[in-house]
Amino acid sequence: MASWHQRLLPLAACIAVIATTPVLAQAEIKKPADQAVSPLTKDLNTSLDKLQKPTAQKARDAAEEKIRLQKVTQDANAFAGMLASELSLLQGNTGGALGAYVVMFERSGRPELAERAMQIAINGGGYNEAQLVLERWRKVEPVPTQLQKQMAWELDASRGNVGTALSDFPDVLTQANEAQVRRVFLLLSQLSLAGPQVAGQGYDNVMAATKRYPNMSEAAVVEAMYAALSGHDKQAVSALNRLARLDADIRPTTQLAIGLLAQKSPQVINQFFSQADASKLSDMWRELQIDTLVRTEQYDKAFQLIQNELSQNPTPELQLQAGILAMKKKDYRDAEVFLSKVYQGGDVAQRNRAATLLAVVAFGQDKPAKGVEWAAKIDDADYQFDKGVILATAAAERKDWAEMRKHLDTIQASKPSANSLYEQAQAQRLELLWIYNQKDPMVVYNEYSKKIDEQMNSGTPDVNLLAELYAQRGILLADKLNRPEDALKDLQKQLVLRPDDANDMNALGYTMLAQEASREQGFVLVEQAYKLEPQAPHINDSLGWAYFLKGQPEKAVAYLKFAYDKMPDAEVAAHLVDTYMALGQERKAREFAKKGLEQDSTHAVLLETLTRHHMQPKSAPSAAAASQVETGGKP
Repeated sequence: MASWHQRLLPLAACIAVIATTPVLAQAEIKKPADQAVSPLTKDLNTSLDKLQKPTAQKARDAAEEKIRLQKVTQDANAFAGMLASELSLLQGNTGGALGAYVVMFERSGRPELAERAMQIAINGGGYNEAQLVLERWRKVEPVPTQLQKQMAWELDASRGNVGTALSDFPDVLTQANEAQVRRVFLLLSQLSLAGPQVAGQGYDNVMAATKRYPNMSEAAVVEAMYAALSGHDKQAVSALNRLARLDADIRPTTQLAIGLLAQKSPQVINQFFSQADASKLSDMWRELQIDTLVRTEQYDKAFQLIQNELSQNPTPELQLQAGILAMKKKDYRDAEVFLSKVYQGGDVAQRNRAATLLAVVAFGQDKPAKGVEWAAKIDDADYQFDKGVILATAAAERKDWAEMRKHLDTIQASKPSANSLYEQAQAQRLELLWIYNQKDPMVVYNEYSKKIDEQMNSGTPDVNLLAELYAQRGILLADKLNRPEDALKDLQKQLVLRPDDANDMNALGYTMLAQEASREQGFVLVEQAYKLEPQAPHINDSLGWAYFLKGQPEKAVAYLKFAYDKMPDAEVAAHLVDTYMALGQERKAREFAKKGLEQDSTHAVLLETLTRHHMQPKSAPSAAAASQVETGGKP
């Protein structure tokens, strides 16, 4: 299997919106100047009036005052309760906030409290809890009000009850206020993601509804989504043009919608931006255009747009985007130029992000010393996790296990931030890699097994960690303990935990290729992994090797060459040696034999391959000796 490697993972952020409490103001009524009464006279007259009132009137006044004070107290308590609940929600205690609103509703019977409780439950995915609130609400108000109908509809829409949601929303809109209308449109947008059939089913009603709100950005969003997803591209582009005028600053909902359309209907987004007058688009929309091009992997176009923007406004943020795009294009020289400018002229956060990316660029250029140098310049707390991952990885590549351990300890003392390039999964892989290369294989096996048992008995296992443990133990069983059947069992468990993960499919498939009985199954898995990640070099290596084992070296060579160009690796070189020899191209085979030895002269697979083809140089250790090197000298 091709060597362990890492990749950057995107991160996402979300914004919570909290409702505000309306404030009522009473206008002051003033008398004309000639009728003005002095404060003293006013107080005196008031006192005389009170003295002259009959006793019965005094009693009625006292009763009314008591009721008024009780209401004021209730209002104050309700406000305090709502404030406490919203603060609890901000602190992440959704359950506590929901419970508090339910209690306040049952005490007061106020429908707005039931509405807020249902919103909290729905936003948190607690549809059963929202249903319970609705049922209690119906007991208090047996005859459904418009507000109750709306919240019942929102629950149906959130649950994905397509038929009810699409048929009933026009009625819900008839008496909804502006805020409620916006929420209905956003939920309809969410519903459209169920697929083209849903979008087509709701298209006519949605188009009719949005015409009533020509100046509402949410209406433009839902129109664009239903039109695009049902194949009405022209209508979708028209809606996007309206949206660009209505929402120049791009709210999160707009950004999310465009991102989803870029995934589902990229041709619509591309049509819109190709027809739009860039001079009339806001800066935010031009940035979104670049982001959309990146999402659809049109890196050259995106890079050109950024360069155009840079010629007008060379800001560190644009330079940062240009550097990231250059990295995606594997244009490390340009990436280094742009990111170096960011490091020189950006703020603290930008400089640290630039230093982190420059470290990655250096490793991409096979300049590990420079990568370590850049990583050492990272001094922002938000990037300490990334720094530890980079330095630990560099140490692993040098097989400096003591240095790697030091950086792993640093990683464990920190956590990924919102700005981190890497996730906790990278740290877990590195920890397992360190264990793998430190101890007797049986000791490692027992340690992995202990960690697996701990996760299985925890009640709430970390799925990713458990999958990694099964993967590492499976590789250990296959490579060092010569237990291929047990290895397959572990890798199959890994795939069950992450059934859609291309890397997991590839790991299992590659292992199955080694045994003739399971080779065909292995080929299917590797091929499936390739369809998910066609640009991944290690998967291309696996597919190329699969074709070789099937007796089709002419098909194998293209995949293997692609893998080697993207990821120069001794094992990939060994596969190319076998393939070129099968094709009768010995000169090419010897070329890759030399390259492989330059990368790792102790690689067991490469040395075995060279020995089989009588290419092993005298200076290189034997395959058996290399195997002992890889296992720490253990047989």
